[in-house]
Amino acid sequence: MSSLARGYLQVNVYVDSIAQPLKGALVEILGEEITRTTDEDGKTPVIELWAPDLEYSQVPQNEVKPFSTYNVRVSKRGLTTAYVNGVEVFPDVTSFQDVYLTATDVSDSSEQVTDLDEPTLWEDYSPYVANDNGEGPGSII
Repeated sequence: MSSLARGYLQVNVYVDSIAQPLKGALVEILGEEITRTTDEDGKTPVIELWAPDLEYSQVPQNEVKPFSTYNVRVSKRGLTTAYVNGVEVFPDVTSFQDVYLTATDVSDSSEQVTDLDEPTLWEDYSPYVANDNGEGPGSII
């Protein structure tokens, strides 16, 4: 199997809600020395990043995740700084990450941190137990 391919990420930045795209937000891919600025629609240009080869998602295996994860920081003066940790990038496709910033006092250095969960494929989760009639929703044990 090959080891690396390229995947793509576009970050969409909004003020408070999707109705207000944010132009001029600084988007940084931490640890990669990649910085982009959002356009009038609140979108970065598509960013090319490393991802595992597509072969890793085509056959059952548990040694290599079929995606890469990146940590993203989004900032603009007068708004909270957002950190989104664990953004998934898959080979040969574009992933999209929405980020919402909120107004803050300019002297305040408010930060908002979001840690995205690993998909169930890569985490240990408690088994699911159906409710009494054998159908969901049930409970986690």
